[in-house]
Amino acid sequence: GYSPSSIAGHGMDAFVTKLSGDGEVLFRTTFGGTQDETVNALALAPDGSAVVVGQTSSPDFPVTPDAAQRQGVPVIATGFFVRLDASGKVVYASYLNGTTAASIPFNPRDLALDSAGAAYITGHGALISTSGTLPAPAEMPSGDHLFILKLDATGKLVFGTGSIGGERIALDNQGFIYVAGEESADFPIPITPGAYQTTAQFRFCSGSVNFAFPCADQFIAKLDAAASKRIYATWLSGSLGASPSALLVDPAGDVIVGGDTESLDYPGTIGAYQTVNFATSPPSQNPPLLQSDIRGPPVTGYVTKLNSTGTGLIFSTFLGGSSQDAVTSLALDSAGHIYIGGVSSSPDFPGLDVVPSGCRPSYIYPVPFVTRMSADGSSLTHTQLAFGLTPTSPQSFFPALVPIYGFTAVDGQGNAWAQAGNALGFVDLFAPAQNLTCTADAADLAPLTSVAPGQLLSLFGEGIGPNAVAYQPKAGVYSSSQQGLSVTFNGLPGPLLYASPGQINVQVPYEIAGASSVSMEVRLGGDALTPGSLVGADA
Repeated sequence: GYSPSSIAGHGMDAFVTKLSGDGEVLFRTTFGGTQDETVNALALAPDGSAVVVGQTSSPDFPVTPDAAQRQGVPVIATGFFVRLDASGKVVYASYLNGTTAASIPFNPRDLALDSAGAAYITGHGALISTSGTLPAPAEMPSGDHLFILKLDATGKLVFGTGSIGGERIALDNQGFIYVAGEESADFPIPITPGAYQTTAQFRFCSGSVNFAFPCADQFIAKLDAAASKRIYATWLSGSLGASPSALLVDPAGDVIVGGDTESLDYPGTIGAYQTVNFATSPPSQNPPLLQSDIRGPPVTGYVTKLNSTGTGLIFSTFLGGSSQDAVTSLALDSAGHIYIGGVSSSPDFPGLDVVPSGCRPSYIYPVPFVTRMSADGSSLTHTQLAFGLTPTSPQSFFPALVPIYGFTAVDGQGNAWAQAGNALGFVDLFAPAQNLTCTADAADLAPLTSVAPGQLLSLFGEGIGPNAVAYQPKAGVYSSSQQGLSVTFNGLPGPLLYASPGQINVQVPYEIAGASSVSMEVRLGGDALTPGSLVGADA
């Protein structure tokens, strides 16, 4: 990620942090120059080392003596490539520049590692193709450029092509290269004959009638291992575009892609889990600045499986509810099940049947999720939410949340680390159900991971309280024990205002002021329902 530099006058520094399975910080390494750095992608090698790519605007980015490119190019920003050993030490760092004559930033977006530790990198920026690779298009109508680079384990260039690239990159077990990206329909994507979708419809999706932005249409491409031959390239989009955030290749060479789309007609297949885009009625966003503003419908998630030849769909499904949702991460298990991570603002998001209404996502408070889809895309398990990992203040522009509210890692066993800004939370899709589901602020139902002295809380769950009753104060004081129910914070009882089997309203004791952490415990009839549930304390 990136965070403010510890050096006065510097901008944002890049950082890499490694956590143990129980969340303990094993190392944190920061690097950067006097300006700003942003990490866009990280990949782990079998030996435990890590490779990071991103963007820097610093003229003094700290490269190592053996860097292949020791100086950046004079544009707004250029790329960087950093390798860290298993202990977090930077062992190699270099600028990652495109064509020096280009006036647009060079922006590495994603990378994948092969078994030898070589890095395949894709993104946006002008690049002159190296000998033997596919040449770059002669004209770029939109002013954008795409690239694919291969660097060996020492960071030296193996090849590069400016013919194609994208937002995501993946390799199969034979070394073929796959990219998924998004561009306007007039961009010269080299679509191959017989591809699943050979054309995309040019339309405007945002802006105003005087300054409009075209829709970004998704495409998928497969190249040989040397980027010298295009195996296939196809559009895969609806009339209002689609944005890929995750890309997988299964052992058969089929491609699985996930992301978000505004398109009601995004390609779907008969028998898929969700054939209809339900995201048609979220609350209004901010009023248009001009009556002529162009605004598309809300985004929803999707998961699509393209066959190994790029000529047809194996399945394609929407994944979302009535508000805005996005898929941000994918993983496979040995049986072909697809584990899906993302962010939702829909209270009716699929798989939330047993989640109390007070804990569900909302347009104001989106929540990261993880779920599992069957190998054929026809069914879904229950969905787990990363409760509490949500904005601390209401948000009104959901698409801006997609890059920062998602999953940094989803494995093929239902385990996921959910990210919300600089906060992380662990989610186990198959964890046993708990009585207490979530904790929220009683005033606006904002999900909480921290509490303040005197704060009114609403606890939601199943079987957490007695029959519904609103408690009355005696001499102006609410009792902290009612009908065998109590809620304590660091052992201090909280005044009870309301209780039912599915909800408890309680006040945090003022006496916790100054505590660095708080352990909350709910007891009913002498049984501890939430022993050791930790809630951080706000001053």
